[in-house]
Amino acid sequence: MTDGHAGAALVLAVMGAALFLTSLGIIVSGLTMSNSFDPTSPPPNAADVGRAQVMLGVVVGILGTVLVAGSVLLMTGTTGARLPTALAALVGGVGGVVAAVLLILETPNDLILPIGLIVGALVLAAAGTVLIRRPA
Repeated sequence: MTDGHAGAALVLAVMGAALFLTSLGIIVSGLTMSNSFDPTSPPPNAADVGRAQVMLGVVVGILGTVLVAGSVLLMTGTTGARLPTALAALVGGVGGVVAAVLLILETPNDLILPIGLIVGALVLAAAGTVLIRRPA
């Protein structure tokens, strides 16, 4: 493993842990969303309101777990772990850009979260690109 691959693996381990912890917050927020309505007159679909958010949280948690596991496999020298880990990082980067665009379309006045998503997507894409290169 080259120094570039080791650095990319470390970045992916940190990003994967951050994504996993973020997923826990997304899941909890989705599970408690129905409690934010007035109990005397909730909307008819109050029980289903947070379902999509919980599913998104599970997907983000799986991505974070895959990134951490892939980086651990890379650091231990497991053969065949470089390409799947790089692809997971690139998929995470594309997902971050898609989430940022959807967020900008939803709330165009607040750009703090979309900028953070784009920076995270760039970090994932850069680490994935470094991992795709064959070691010299």
